[in-house]
Amino acid sequence: MTGGSRRQRGQAGLDKLVVFIVAVLGLLLVLPTVLGLAGIDVVDGGDSEPTDPEGVVVAGDAEGPVQILGARGTTISSSQGTVGTVELTVAPAETEGTVDLREYTVRLLTDRSYSLLPEGTEGGDGTFVVENPVLANPGNQTTIRIDLIGTSAIEGPLKAGQSATVVLVGPNGSSVEHELTVPEPLPDGQSVRL
Repeated sequence: MTGGSRRQRGQAGLDKLVVFIVAVLGLLLVLPTVLGLAGIDVVDGGDSEPTDPEGVVVAGDAEGPVQILGARGTTISSSQGTVGTVELTVAPAETEGTVDLREYTVRLLTDRSYSLLPEGTEGGDGTFVVENPVLANPGNQTTIRIDLIGTSAIEGPLKAGQSATVVLVGPNGSSVEHELTVPEPLPDGQSVRL
């Protein structure tokens, strides 16, 4: 074998290596776009807020000391297609100590904005009731009940298909919100997930 054919064979191997490296780099640049078009989420695990399977935003230190785990509508009138009471399941954030919900305000945002205070407190557009207002550890949960029918300032119950936002505002101004959507048609029963 001559020296010239060895050089050609070495050159052919180098060409293949360069083509391989270019192909791998091209694949790394195009792969996130292709996966995104295929409906696969490609995230970096950065600063996005965690959510649970129901789409509830879980509050962390930046959001506030409580989290809204879910919402149900009760006092259902399927004949009128309305929900008369909203019940929020609330728990303290994992990093917080004792939380006293009697120090909180609930804002209900529909076509208008309503400011609701704990039962027994003067002022605001209405009140809310808390089963166990003091949450001492992250394992505690309680229910905040908002009566949409018995409060004269609120324009009545939520209608089937209507959306609203509930914002829980702490004494230091921190807040966490939860989107409510009344299902349409409204199913028969004693409660419905909002």
